[in-house]
This record gives sequence, C-alpha cells and structure tokens, in this order.
Amino acid sequence: MNSTQEGWGTSIDAWRLTAACLLPFVATMASAATWVVNVIPTNQSSETTQNSEPSIAVQPVPALAGGKRALLISAFGSSDNPYFVSTNGGTVWTNFQSLVHGDTTVEWGNKPYLARLLGSDHSIEVHTSPSVPGTLFSLVPGSKYGAGSHPPYMPDQPWLKVANFGGADRLYLAFNDGTKFSKFSSRTASIHFSLDGGTTWNAPPGQASQPPFLIERLFPSTQDSAVRVAAAKDGRTVYAAFQRWGGSGPGEINIAGDIAVVRDDNQGLNQFGDLGDGSSVESGIVLPLSDNGGASLGSERLGSDCSIVVHPCDPKRVYVAFTEVLAAGNAFIPQVRVFQSADAGTNWTNVITIGTNSALPALAVAVAPGACGAQNPFAASTLGLLYTAQVGPFLETHFLQAVAGDFSQTSDVILSRFPNNSPASAGD
Repeated sequence: MNSTQEGWGTSIDAWRLTAACLLPFVATMASAATWVVNVIPTNQSSETTQNSEPSIAVQPVPALAGGKRALLISAFGSSDNPYFVSTNGGTVWTNFQSLVHGDTTVEWGNKPYLARLLGSDHSIEVHTSPSVPGTLFSLVPGSKYGAGSHPPYMPDQPWLKVANFGGADRLYLAFNDGTKFSKFSSRTASIHFSLDGGTTWNAPPGQASQPPFLIERLFPSTQDSAVRVAAAKDGRTVYAAFQRWGGSGPGEINIAGDIAVVRDDNQGLNQFGDLGDGSSVESGIVLPLSDNGGASLGSERLGSDCSIVVHPCDPKRVYVAFTEVLAAGNAFIPQVRVFQSADAGTNWTNVITIGTNSALPALAVAVAPGACGAQNPFAASTLGLLYTAQVGPFLETHFLQAVAGDFSQTSDVILSRFPNNSPASAGD
C-alpha cells in the first residue's frame, strides 16, 4: 500500500510498474517475499488510456538508513506529469516533482537522471538532480535535441541508460529520430550520448559537441522503432538493439521486420559501426503493433517490445528479448523470445521461448560478488526475464530465472495476477 492507502489490483498500469520496469529491483530481491504497491494516489489517476508507460530507476548503492536504496518512478498519461520517489525501499511513495512530459524514462548513476519528450517544442532532453528527494531536477546543458521539429518528423521514444566508469556517468539516450525521416530515407534509430555526465555530447570529452549518431545503416521499408542500449562493464563496448520495420504484416496489420543489433567498441565514438550494417537477431518475422489493429496482450497495447543486456563478466556475451507475433487462424498471438550471442553480436541462438500470449519482456543479468574473477564466471550468474502473460481473463507478471546459463532448467515465478481490464481502465 502507499501513503494514501489505496488498494491495488485492477489496473493495466500496475503491470507496467512491475513488469516493464522493475527487473533491476526484482533481481536484487528474488529470494525475498514479493509485494505489490500502488504508487499513484487516486487524485492523480487521471489517465484512461492503456499507455501510461512508467519507468523505474534504483539507486545502485544503498545510501539510506537501514541500507535501503532510493527508487524513482515516472508515469506518462497523467495530467499531473508526476515523478514519484521512495526512500524506504518502495513501501511509501511521494510525488517528488511534476515535469511536463510525453515519453519518459528514468535512470540512476552517481545521481538520478530522467529523459523526456517535450510536447511544446517536440524535443528530447535529459534532466538530473544532485540529490533526490532533496533537489529538483534541472536540464542537463547540451542535451536538448530536436527543438522546433513537428510531428511526425520529430524525435520520439527516448530510452536512457547510464553507465558509470572511473567515477564518471556516461549517458546513452537511445531514440527514434523522426527528424531524419523523409521520402528519401527511412533510417531513424539513433543514439545521443555523453561520456562526461552531460558536458560534451556525441564526441570525446573536451571537444565540440556533435549531433546524435544515426545507428541504422540500412534502409528499412518503413522506419526503425524501439531503440534500446546496453553498455558492457569493460568501459568500451556498447550495444544497441532496435526493430527494423519492413512494412505491414499479414493482412496489412502488425509489422513485418527484423530485430537488429549494432555495436561500438569505443564507448560510442565509432558511431556504432563495429558490426558493419548490424547483425539480425531474427529476420523476416512479424512484430506486434496494436495501433493498426494488430496483436495486443488482452487490453494492453503492444509496439515497442525489445530489451538488451550485456553479461557483467563478458562483453562478448549479450542477450536480446523481443515479442514475435504468430498467426493462429484469424488471431494474432504474441510470444516472448530470448536470444543469446557469445561472439559480440555476430551470431545469435534462441535460448528461451515463452508460450503463446506473452509479451513486454525486460532482461537483466546478476552475478555473485567476485564471480567475474572466477574460472567460470557463468556458474555464478543468473539471467532474469520479466514478462507478462495473458491467462484467461487475467494478466500475470512472471519472473523467469536461468541460473548458471542453463536455459534447459529455468524457474518461473508469478509475481502478480490481476484482471485484464476490459473495457479500458479509468485510471490507477
């Protein structure tokens, strides 16, 4: 329960808070009891659509009383534009700050960050705070991109990841750059990054900032979508995954396309060209797009189902999860698939396939202390996968674990189960 003592149980958004965003937090408490908290109080539950798309960030090092970590959550779809914070491990939440935003994600390095799509000038930008909940967020100079653009030719879907090396935060903002879209080009997958905490952008620290890098080198028939980024612990290798849209799927609905991965072996400074045009994790598949009448998961819209993570002990071992659509008569059934590469993204193997009616995957890898120095570090590591399944009139949040890289024997725990909400939810 939260500070307003509001009950939980029937909101699609409650799934979003758990399954789409909570994996880094859940991975640290997998052996503990599971609890569900409704973060958003009733007076701020004004959203009615199925796309509130919250994001969560967890303080990487416990810095609060009792060894607790602060948590930060964003919520999109509420007229209050809230960002919520918890300083007691997630039991009580308060609206720390309200910032007007469209798509938004939050992250945590030395300090918390947020990326937002700003509807007033159709730009993306990064904000940070030296201390949450002590100090409000403020704009990171030089991070703003796309101001003055107009839909649909505007940046979209900002997805922020922060990696800390040598005490400095490296900011990687993956997004879909609609400003690059024209009748002559459909390449939109892009990265906007800073290696010095936001002082210099898309260039070595100390040099003049440059525009974001377009990381798509082919020409998809439609555009790119769902750009995600992951940095390896070696301080040099960075991967990005995205959907490469090839046109409409069967029946002129959903999307026919590929899951593509690109790599940069120099922190991002090689413009993500170290895999050439990129490798295809899976090609010629059908991807979900509910907006054109395609697949959904119950009442939940689908369209940006993609996740990527690098093993902390091996920069060449990378995992990608996505949702593929299967045809079953006149129905379109989504299912989650996980692929692994052991050679830095060159070749891929399908290691996990969730049964039908599953979607919205999120990946993480946890390792035991000191494991990366062991002779076989994979024996002390666990791949975690959060996903949602539709079972009858309910949606279920699942947490699957593959211990020691053994994908033949996995454990799968249901974290929450709630009604599918049909018709649409009237808020949280």
